[in-house]
Amino acid sequence: MAPKVISAEANLILFCLSVTPCVFFNPRYRDYFLYRAHPRNPSLDLVPHPYPNSFRDHEVALLSLDGDEYAVAALTSRCDTVAFDEDDTLNDKEFDLHLYRSSKAQEGWTSKVVSVAQPRRDSVCPVDRGLYHETTKVIILERGRLAMVGWVDLWRGILVCSVLQENPVLHDILLPPPARGNWALYHKCVSVCVCVCHGGA
Repeated sequence: MAPKVISAEANLILFCLSVTPCVFFNPRYRDYFLYRAHPRNPSLDLVPHPYPNSFRDHEVALLSLDGDEYAVAALTSRCDTVAFDEDDTLNDKEFDLHLYRSSKAQEGWTSKVVSVAQPRRDSVCPVDRGLYHETTKVIILERGRLAMVGWVDLWRGILVCSVLQENPVLHDILLPPPARGNWALYHKCVSVCVCVCHGGA
């Protein structure tokens, strides 16, 4: 299988590679690599495999930190496994935050359960969809010590998290809701995109 670029940040490129088509059925068969571009000393490192955890390519963020350190973070819905409240209703506001830091390589990947601090989407834009949040793309909002990442659901909003905090929390940023007349047009297979500009430029 051809290498696939997952994410790029500064002089870093995260890509994955598989030598067997079985990767379509089992993510254990793919390896992750970190390439560091440099005019004199470029490097290529094997990133530890996140197994038994797994995530989709569009859920991954690559962060360039101080010095030569970097981090890889991924946010996955717990509904992909099992997440029910005490009353047996599906809890779609809990997520798993998977994190790998090169400065703590001996620890491998860590995973923490994180929740949306103040969920408001269902009252603002109650479109009929299966999950509270479905990541479409990932954006880096702040680098360095805060390492703030946004997981974007282009229909409903952005889940923001400072991934390096000891007790990370998800904060919900709402996107402007679609016109009410368009709510019935929502379908998970329909593409949508937004952009943000400053001063109309």
